[in-house]
Amino acid sequence: MTEPAPGRIDTVQREPDGRAVYTHGHRYPDNVQVVEQHHDADGILRSAHVTWSGLAGAALDVTATFDAQGKLVEEEGHRAPDMTTPVAELIQPLPPGRATPAPSAPLAARLRAIVTDGGDA
Repeated sequence: MTEPAPGRIDTVQREPDGRAVYTHGHRYPDNVQVVEQHHDADGILRSAHVTWSGLAGAALDVTATFDAQGKLVEEEGHRAPDMTTPVAELIQPLPPGRATPAPSAPLAARLRAIVTDGGDA
């Protein structure tokens, strides 16, 4: 398996029901930060999973839940003792209009068939 290319991470995955997953951060050999934000169909942030690691190992691996006003409700996971950066500081606005559309059901079925048995559905 190949390692992902180093640099910025910035993708938006839109689901057919309107929900969106916005993933952003950076990936370098000595510092990887990935923020995966989950937004509902109205674009409201509902949760975020943040991982951050560096030369000293894992510094942050938490899932945060937000209320309808965007306030942090709960944070669960691992936080290194010296990692004081609040999750809210790592959240970015959902980019408007930019999306990687989710595959349609027929396309998803064909992709599954290709991956699992090498054939076409």
